[in-house]
Amino acid sequence: VLDPLTFHREKNNNIDKFVGLCAHCALQDIAPSGADDPIAYLYDEANIPSGRTLSEYIRQIERESINQHSSYPAELVDQFAECFDNFLDLVTRIGFYSDSQQLVGDTTPIPTTTTDSTEQTVGGSGAARSPAMYGKRSFKFQYLTTVNSMTNFVLSVEPYFEKDQKANRLDNQLERAVSHPRLDIDHVTFDKGYYSKEIFKTLRRHIGDDWVVCAKRQGEISKLID
Repeated sequence: VLDPLTFHREKNNNIDKFVGLCAHCALQDIAPSGADDPIAYLYDEANIPSGRTLSEYIRQIERESINQHSSYPAELVDQFAECFDNFLDLVTRIGFYSDSQQLVGDTTPIPTTTTDSTEQTVGGSGAARSPAMYGKRSFKFQYLTTVNSMTNFVLSVEPYFEKDQKANRLDNQLERAVSHPRLDIDHVTFDKGYYSKEIFKTLRRHIGDDWVVCAKRQGEISKLID
């Protein structure tokens, strides 16, 4: 599945270790640049790649190319897209995704204690999270996932830095998911956070007019129902 991850470096043999580093960072909720010390308590130092080295690889790619849909390198997007295809091929061969699927989209915040208000963070650290503990800002991500009992797999994750970017990200995500030859999407579900004109336009582009909106019975909606 992970063979495409090379960062386009011909003599880089640390991909498996970098994947392990990222998994550890996700588990411990720390950034790669700060993982060196805590990870050394668990693993032989010789097997630990530097998080700063990984970040530098990514920065080198970032200097060359930024994807039009995102704020991260197009080359990384292409590599992970290949991994995504490999994953779907694998699980399909095993027997998953043999039936039609429900696709669900939503957003999730990753709190940060930084006070920096740059485009990389968004205000609000998430529901029921104390700003005193988690900070007043967070990194925001939008994801698509299949939610049938046997296929609870996240298909796509994209960062967004302003709320009005959600439609742009969703356009990119749905284009790939709905048209993928391995996926038979029966229906797509979003909550009230996606009640916006731009989101509706995006949905119409990918799934036509075959969709409904749960709306309050007032104004034009009330007249239509009557």
